[in-house]
Amino acid sequence: MLNEFRQDLVSGDWVLISTERAKKPALPISQETIKNSQLYQDKETCLFEDPQKSDHRDPILIYNKGQKVIWEKGATGEWTTQVVKNKYPALVDGFCVPPRNIGPFLVTDGF
Repeated sequence: MLNEFRQDLVSGDWVLISTERAKKPALPISQETIKNSQLYQDKETCLFEDPQKSDHRDPILIYNKGQKVIWEKGATGEWTTQVVKNKYPALVDGFCVPPRNIGPFLVTDGF
């Protein structure tokens, strides 16, 4: 099932209902870790320290101290910010379709 937007009956605002987000895996945190409050990782084990080594796709944008960096596949270099595509997006690329009524809600697909 695709995520969907539903129009709030009271405010009229469109709200994203993300039913597919439940499939996103969660990192297991042991009771020992919680007990010792060791919820931080060191630089060597942090998944965000090198996004390409942690199974992220190629970056969309890279910046080093506010300056855009030209990046080529397999290149390494200095960077301070990387923008990567979400592995578990709430919305997907597609075409906007007209809203439809489902029960009391006006609903449209999450594109």
